[in-house]
Amino acid sequence: MSSELNIALGGVLAARQAIEVVGSNIANARTEGYARRDIQLSGQSWTEADTGGSSVRVTGVTRTRDAFLEARLQEYMGAFSRNDVQLDYFAEIEGILQEPSEQGIGTALEEFFNLWQDLAMRPADATTRSTLLANANQLADKIRMLRDGLSDIRKAALLEVNQVVEQVNTIAERLADLNDRLAIKDTESSPASASLMDERDRLVRELADLVGAVDVTPNQSTVRLSIGSSLLVDGSTAIRLMSPLDVNSPVTMAGGSNGVAVDASSGKLAGLMALMTDTVPDYLSKLDDLAAGLVATVNGIHLQGISAEGRLADVTASSAFLDVDNDGNVSNEILATAGLPFALTAGNMTVNIVDSATGAVTTHSLDVNPSVMTVGDLVTALNSIANLSAGLDNGRLRISASTGYEFDFNGEQTSNLLTAAGVNSFFDGYDAATIRIASRLEGHTERIAAGLSTDSGDGANALRIAEARYAAVFTEGNVTLPDYYRQFVTEIGNDSAGCSRIAETRENLLDIVRTQEESLSGVSTDEEAARLMEYQQMYQACARYLAIVGKLTESLLSAI
Repeated sequence: MSSELNIALGGVLAARQAIEVVGSNIANARTEGYARRDIQLSGQSWTEADTGGSSVRVTGVTRTRDAFLEARLQEYMGAFSRNDVQLDYFAEIEGILQEPSEQGIGTALEEFFNLWQDLAMRPADATTRSTLLANANQLADKIRMLRDGLSDIRKAALLEVNQVVEQVNTIAERLADLNDRLAIKDTESSPASASLMDERDRLVRELADLVGAVDVTPNQSTVRLSIGSSLLVDGSTAIRLMSPLDVNSPVTMAGGSNGVAVDASSGKLAGLMALMTDTVPDYLSKLDDLAAGLVATVNGIHLQGISAEGRLADVTASSAFLDVDNDGNVSNEILATAGLPFALTAGNMTVNIVDSATGAVTTHSLDVNPSVMTVGDLVTALNSIANLSAGLDNGRLRISASTGYEFDFNGEQTSNLLTAAGVNSFFDGYDAATIRIASRLEGHTERIAAGLSTDSGDGANALRIAEARYAAVFTEGNVTLPDYYRQFVTEIGNDSAGCSRIAETRENLLDIVRTQEESLSGVSTDEEAARLMEYQQMYQACARYLAIVGKLTESLLSAI
C-alpha cells in the first residue's frame, strides 16, 4: 500500500504547490514587470516494480517569457522614447517662434522694409524716422529673444540629459547587483530567482527607454547590456556614464572606456542629445545667418548714404580690429584675420572728400586686398588722402576730415571692409545674439542716411534699402531675407510635424508588441481562476484518494 500512499501524497503536494503558483499570479496581476508563472508537472514512478500507476511531481516553476518579444519590446521602447521626448521641446520652440502671428519676426521684417519705403517718400519726416528706429529696435529684440529662447532650450535639454545620466547609472548599478545575486541562485524555478528576474527585466526596459540599451545575452539569467558598441553592464560590473561638460559636449563612458562618447541611437538620451547638439544648434546657425545677412545688407547700403545732418566730419567704426598675435600691436595684423566679424572681400573702397565752402568733390578709390594688407596699411592709405586723417581708437577705425571739409562713401564699394568694420552703420552686431541698432543712432534719428545727397527731400538711399528685400542675399538658392526666414520657419514646422508622425507610428508599433508580450507573459485573472478551480479539484480528489488509501490500510492492519 506504500505506493498508493506515495501516489496520493505526491498529488496533494503537487496540487498544493500549483495552487500557490496560481495564487501568486492572481496577487501580482497588476504588478509591473511580473511575468506569469507556470508550474511544470511530470509523472513519477516510485519503484521499478510498480505497475499500478505513478505519482506526480513538480519539476519546476517557469516564468512565461519570450526572448524575441522582449528584445523587440526593448527596441521599440527606445525608438519611441527618442521621438516622444522631443515633442515637448518642439512645442516650446514653436511657442517662442510665434509664427504665423503679428508678434513674429516675419511680420517685423516686412514692416521694417515697408518703413524704409515710407522714409524714401518722406525723408524729412521726423515721425517716420522715429517709427523706423522703433521698428528696427523691435526687430533686433525679437531676433535676440528667439536666439535666447533657443539657447535656453539647449540648456534645459542639458539639465534633462544630466538627470537621465544619473538614472541610468543608478539602474545599471542595481542590475549589476542583480546579476551578482542571480549568479549564485540555483535555477529560474526558485521563487526568489523568478522575482529577481522580474526586477531584472523591468530595469532592462527602463534602460531601453532611457538610453536604448539592449541585452546582448537575452537567454541568460544574467544580462550584458550595451549602448551602441559600448558595454554598460557586464556581469557584476556597471560602467558609469559621465554627464556632458556643456551643451556642446557628449555623454561619455567612465572606467576603462573613459572619454569615449556614448553612441546611443535610441532612447530618451539620444533624443535629448540630438536636440542639444544637432537640431537646435542648426536652428541657431540659421538664425545667426539671417541676422548677419540683415546687418551686412542694410549696413552696406547705409554706409554710402548721407544723413539729415549732412556728410560726415568724424566717424568711428563699431567693430574693433584685434591684436590676434598678442604682441601689443594691432597695426601689424593682416586685415583678413584681424578679428572683424565678417569675412572680408578684396576690391575697391570709394571715399569722397567735399570742400564745405565750395561744394567741390574729390573722389578717391583705394584698392583693398585683405589677405596681404595690414591694419596699419589701411590707416596709411586713408591718411594719404588729402584733408582726411585716420587712426585707431581702442582698435576701432576712426576717420576724420580736416577743418572745412567733409566726406562720404557714396560710390562703388566692391570691398566690404567698411561694412565689416561698422562704419556709418545702421545696425551694430554681426549675429542673432549681438544685432541691435547702431549706438550712434540712438536718440539721433537725423543720422539715418536716407539720401545720397544733402537735399532734404532725397530718399534715394532709403529706397535702395527698401528694395533690398528683393535682393538675393543668400547666394545658395538666390534667397532673399524674407524668404530665408520663411524657409527657416517652415523647416522647424516640418521637423516638428515629422517628429510627431514618427512618434505616433512608433507608439503604435510599441503598443502592438506590448499587447503581444502581455498576452504571453501577463496574467489573466479569468484564466487563473479557471486554473485555480482545476488545481483545487485535483487537491480535493487526491486528498480523498489519500483518505481512502488510509482507511484501506487501517482495515488491512486490523484484519492482521
